[in-house]
Amino acid sequence: MTDTGFAQRLTASFSDIDVIFPRPSDLPETDDLPPDDEFETAEAEGQTFAIEYIDSAGQKSVRRISVWNVNKGKADSLMLRAFCHERKAIRAFRVDRIQSCITIDGEIFDDVPTFLAETFGLNSSLFRSSSLAQDLWASILAIIRPDAVLLAAMARADGQFLHSEVIAAEDYLLRRAETSGIMMDESMVAALLRYYRGLRPTEKQIETAMERIASRDPNAIMNFLVATVEVMRADGRQSPEEVELINEMAVELTGMPVIN
Repeated sequence: MTDTGFAQRLTASFSDIDVIFPRPSDLPETDDLPPDDEFETAEAEGQTFAIEYIDSAGQKSVRRISVWNVNKGKADSLMLRAFCHERKAIRAFRVDRIQSCITIDGEIFDDVPTFLAETFGLNSSLFRSSSLAQDLWASILAIIRPDAVLLAAMARADGQFLHSEVIAAEDYLLRRAETSGIMMDESMVAALLRYYRGLRPTEKQIETAMERIASRDPNAIMNFLVATVEVMRADGRQSPEEVELINEMAVELTGMPVIN
């Protein structure tokens, strides 16, 4: 079982997001309430982006959200349960009322079903008719999810998410997907990059990811630990806090530190 204190330290320094809104927005006075009959379809890892949303009263707003769960009601209405950075509170947003999604880099996606299927790695039939490409993406995400969660948590542990660290992490994730026998086209590589850059995992998700990494063979575990060191050193510095976290992770996975 993963040490809870370790997961807490990884999430302690996550900073708020800064999405540039390419379109104006006014928040409505109140938000729609989630239905009582919803149930969880899938867990998300704090995937963060903005949405253009129209509520049941026809009021339009743009929200920065970090998604924790994808929920489905008995009436088959799919919803995103998320922390709304505008309201500073948990809210639920119906997928069929989302007009577009905006990444943290300001890129706009009007094809909402495709964006959400790629972002959450779910079977695309939840959003619209299934396709081979989207089902393949779900397989890719199943392979790299634990690595991505932990690398994102490590990269954000010092309160920053530097470009050099992001590139180092993404290089490792691409290699891991390809060594599993999956060759990705440009659209899938782009989806992987969006997925990783939006991650803000919870303590529970960090603990789950650690358990999954620990179940791998020793070589795969060591490859992952080497990647954590590469990500840490990508910005040209090595803080004592980062070294402590990586060694703590290594001791839990292998019984020994990786940095002297």
